[in-house]
Amino acid sequence: METRLTLRPGTPVTRKLLARYGERLVCVYDLYDEAHGRRLESVELVSSCVELSCVFRSQMR
Repeated sequence: METRLTLRPGTPVTRKLLARYGERLVCVYDLYDEAHGRRLESVELVSSCVELSCVFRSQMR
């Protein structure tokens, strides 16, 4: 399989997916499977978001 196209949310092609997944949508990939003659559409989503504590942020610097 080969990735030929990567789209960010907000482009005309991704509007339906953006309406479905909202802010969780990171990007959309078009994968091409030449062996089976098909195109697959894959989405990358954020599954969870956790606020980092102030202590942890200071350790990252």
